[in-house]
Formats: sequence, structure tokens, C-alpha cells
Amino acid sequence: MYPSIEKLEELLTIQEAEVGRDDPSLATLLDDLSYGYHCRGRFDEAEECYVRSLALREAVCGSNDQSLLPGLHRLGILYRIQDKFAEAEPYYQRALSITERQVGLEHPLVATRLNYLSGLYFAWGRFEDAERLVKNSAYIYEKFLGP
Repeated sequence: MYPSIEKLEELLTIQEAEVGRDDPSLATLLDDLSYGYHCRGRFDEAEECYVRSLALREAVCGSNDQSLLPGLHRLGILYRIQDKFAEAEPYYQRALSITERQVGLEHPLVATRLNYLSGLYFAWGRFEDAERLVKNSAYIYEKFLGP
């Protein structure tokens, strides 16, 4: 069972008092809290926590570390479900770029990231871009898995 948002907020307040607001150890707690906000439609609070968690991780791991992928993806989703497509796009693109650097251009994980970005483009009405990415993704999957 997951703790309530109120308990997570209380825990965050306690931990911030102990380690400060900029301590990287807060990132996981911020992720949990942001997910709770997100699920309850409290999007502004979710965004604040997602952005803060991502910044804390980036300060420790750098801007191209795979540990950033969940946060980038969640921020992309958060903006997408609010029809903030232009805000979502850089997060999906950055997650794709990091994944390509980590595993290469023709890996199934890259195909998955391409599918996420194509879904954004489809929702945005950018159908040609969406189609191009879906075709690229299908090519990668077929190459990896066979016809």
C-alpha cells in the first residue's frame, strides 16, 4: 500500500529540515510525491516535484544519465495529458537521445521511445511526424525480432 500524499508531504518536510532542500537523496521521495499528485490531477504540484527531482538527479549524474529517463518520461506524459504538446516534446526527445546514446540507434528501447514520441505527435496532430517515427520504430523491432 502506498502512503498518502499528506504522509509524503510530511516526510518531505522532515527530510528537507534534516538535509536541506537541494540534497539529492530527496529525489526518490519527490518522485513518489509527484506521482501521487499526478494521479490525483494536481498537475501544477506534480510538475513542480518532477522538475525538482529531475534537477537533483541531474546535479549528481549529469545531463545524459539513464537515471533521468523515468523523470523525463513522466514530465512528457504530464504535459501531454494537459495538451501542452510543445512543453512535452523536449522531454520525449531528450529521453530518446539519452536512450540512443546508451544502447545505440537500432535497439528495441529506442523503438519504444520513438513510439512514445510518435504518440505525442499523433495527439498533437503532427501526423506525418508520427508516421515517420512509427515506421522507424517498426523497422527497429523487425530488425531485432525478425519479420
